[in-house]
Amino acid sequence: MPNIEELKKIRTEIIMEACREMSLLETYLYKESSSYYNHIIMDDLLEQAETNLFSDLCFTTKLEPVTDEDLHKFLKRVKSMDKNVKFINGSNYNKYIFKKDDIYKITNENLPNNCLDKTTFIRYSYISDMATADGYQPEMLQENDCLNLQISGNVPKILRDDFDKVKVKVKEK
Repeated sequence: MPNIEELKKIRTEIIMEACREMSLLETYLYKESSSYYNHIIMDDLLEQAETNLFSDLCFTTKLEPVTDEDLHKFLKRVKSMDKNVKFINGSNYNKYIFKKDDIYKITNENLPNNCLDKTTFIRYSYISDMATADGYQPEMLQENDCLNLQISGNVPKILRDDFDKVKVKVKEK
């Protein structure tokens, strides 16, 4: 039977491995959030800026809560990045990573090709930080039973004044 010192050593090794794996999970979450922000949100806002001259910019998408099945998919994706990952106990990751309120999944046909099942996982705080750094206003909107991510921004637009003259104006909030 192992003595307490041997158990401490075993536990320390397992904790170190779990910390490495949790760091890998966060890195993957950041990469997916960043990819979604740069390739989906920014592309949509750029298209709006080029084509919709009469309104401010606004991107909205539905956020879905992460389920246990989603956890399994996510862990499988991360494991495919690093074959040395063991994921000692998936329920620990569920408890410490996925039960946070700011991790969501997005299901969308417009997702990049690397999202084979057309689902991506994002951490809201990462998206919010990126959007804020770029001067946009990120928000979480609860409408009925639906939670939405909205990224908006004020840009010059064509408006008509009271005398029916066309003006270019930036509406201040």
